Amino acid sequence: MGNKNTREAMKDPDYDGQDFTSDPELRNGPMINRKCTDVLFWLLFIISIGGYGYTLHYGYKNGKPNELFTPVDGDGKFCG
Repeated sequence: MGNKNTREAMKDPDYDGQDFTSDPELRNGPMINRKCTDVLFWLLFIISIGGYGYTLHYGYKNGKPNELFTPVDGDGKFCG
């Protein structure tokens, strides 16, 4: 395969991948320099769901939800 670039090599039906090199740190999995960020993103997710729930409750209580589902004509007048 010689010195073909990656795109040309991938188009070759006889390409066997022998010239591909990978990072030696990843051969057994990315186990070095890892940190747990799941808890942080879980907290952000819960906060965003709570914010969405508060916004939904506030809009329903202080707004006019029946107008959201009432059809309007081309002039923007309610048809109901």
